[in-house]
Amino acid sequence: MIVLGTHAAIWYAAGVKLKRAADAAIEESIAGSSIAISAISAWQIGMIVRKNRLQLPQPSQDYVRALFALDAVVEEPITAEIASLAGLSRRFRRPHDRRNGDCSHRIAYHPR
Repeated sequence: MIVLGTHAAIWYAAGVKLKRAADAAIEESIAGSSIAISAISAWQIGMIVRKNRLQLPQPSQDYVRALFALDAVVEEPITAEIASLAGLSRRFRRPHDRRNGDCSHRIAYHPR
């Protein structure tokens, strides 16, 4: 199973073709069982919408509910262990993470 990042999940739900390797990985994961989307993506979608960087065809709460209800999608929860490890992670050192305090990438992709 793979974990889709927020933008990849949005594009997947919209039927947007990604790079060949990404599409192949998603299809392989679905064939094996499912794909995961981190629960932090729900928060990220709300933030992106609030900042007017994404316009949705419906209210963001309805969109998120529908995204996580897709057949192949499994919600990856944010456990206390993931949150605490992500807080210590130096793996995602991007300028906007430090400036805005956005640690969502660390939470979404932190390996268990």
